[in-house]
Amino acid sequence: MNSFLLALQFFTRIPVNCQLRFTPEEVGRSTVYVPFIGALVGFGTSFATYLFVGWFTLWPGVLLGLLVAVLLTGAFHEDGLADTADGLGGGITRERAMVIMRDSRLGTYGAVALFFGLGIRAASIGAMAQVDLERACLWIIVAAMMGRWAALALMRWMPYAREANAPAKPVVEGVTTRRLMVATLYTGFLAAALIGLPTLVPVFVLTSVGALAAAWYFHRRLHGLTGDCLGAVNQVIEIVILLLGVAWQG
Repeated sequence: MNSFLLALQFFTRIPVNCQLRFTPEEVGRSTVYVPFIGALVGFGTSFATYLFVGWFTLWPGVLLGLLVAVLLTGAFHEDGLADTADGLGGGITRERAMVIMRDSRLGTYGAVALFFGLGIRAASIGAMAQVDLERACLWIIVAAMMGRWAALALMRWMPYAREANAPAKPVVEGVTTRRLMVATLYTGFLAAALIGLPTLVPVFVLTSVGALAAAWYFHRRLHGLTGDCLGAVNQVIEIVILLLGVAWQG
C-alpha cells in the first residue's frame, strides 16, 4: 500500500498522508503503478466530462472536465513532486508540491505549449463526444494510461541526466524490466477492455513510436532524461492517442 501511495503522491495532486516515509525498495515498487495512476486520472477526467456534458452542453462540459484533469495533475506538471522532494525517504509536503507551478522555468514556451495542449485535448474530446460521449470518455482513460506507460518505458531504458543525488533519480532507476512488463500487461488488458482488442494494436504502435522518437531526441540533446522530459512525453503521447481516437471514430 505504501508503494501505491507513493506513486499517487508523486504523480497526482490527490491528497494523501504527506507524513509517510518510504524505503528505497518501496520507491522502486511504486513505479509499477504509474500507468494505473494514469487510469485513475483518466477516469476522474472522463467521469467529470460525462457529468458536466450531461448537466450543461457539450463544450462547457468538455472544458470543465479538462479543468478536473488540471486540478488532479497540477496543470499536467506531474513530475513536480519528484523534483521538489526533500530527498529519498524525506517525505513530500503539500507546500513543496505547490512550488512547481511558481517555477520561472515554466516560461513563455511552456505556457504556450500548455495552451495548445489543452486546446487540442478539448477539440479531440469534443469531436469524439459529438459522435459518442461514452466512447470519448473511454478514450480519455486509455490516453492517460498510455502517456504514463510511455514515460515508464523511458524511465526503464534511459539514464537520468541530472546530478547523482537528485531526488527523482531513485524513482527513475527503480523501474526494472519485470516492473515494466507487469505494467505493460495490465495496461494492455485495461486498454483492450475499454476500447477493444483491434484498437489496442495501433494505440501501442503509436505510443511506442512516440516514445522511441522522444528517446532519440532526449539522448541527442541531454544524453538522458529529466522529470520535465517525462512530463512532456506523457502529455504528447496522451494528445496523440486522443487524436487517434478522433480518427478511429471518424
